[in-house]
Amino acid sequence: RGVRGGWTWLVPGRARGALFGAEITLLPQLVADFGLRMDSTVLFWHNAFNGPAPEVSLRRLAERVDLAGAAGMIVGAHPGITPVEWAARVGDLLDELVPGAAYPVVVNADIGHLSPAWTVPYGEEVVIDSAEGIVFPRTPAP
Repeated sequence: RGVRGGWTWLVPGRARGALFGAEITLLPQLVADFGLRMDSTVLFWHNAFNGPAPEVSLRRLAERVDLAGAAGMIVGAHPGITPVEWAARVGDLLDELVPGAAYPVVVNADIGHLSPAWTVPYGEEVVIDSAEGIVFPRTPAP
């Protein structure tokens, strides 16, 4: 279920969709201000060093948008919590907020306020696959 010191697939599988996300404290307000939906998106989020507990922000997000419609979820590693503990906390929270969600969820990804972190093409199509990782398919220019 987990990869020691790295990614933890809470729900294995494969999903494809537009990549949408940000630091978790920003997402509830972005969704509210712009009337955004999660339908068929791959939601990514991460936690800053300071600010409200991520559980508070994820609950606020779940109050504003239906997370069950997402295609998949990528959660960054927490800068102050071990990967094993963080994966367990995220898993418990998702069980509470999105019970029965069957889409792939990976926790402890290298996004957010970590070093090194990777830059992702926001809004682009992404494939997340527990067997192959995270891939941004590109169609070659004609």
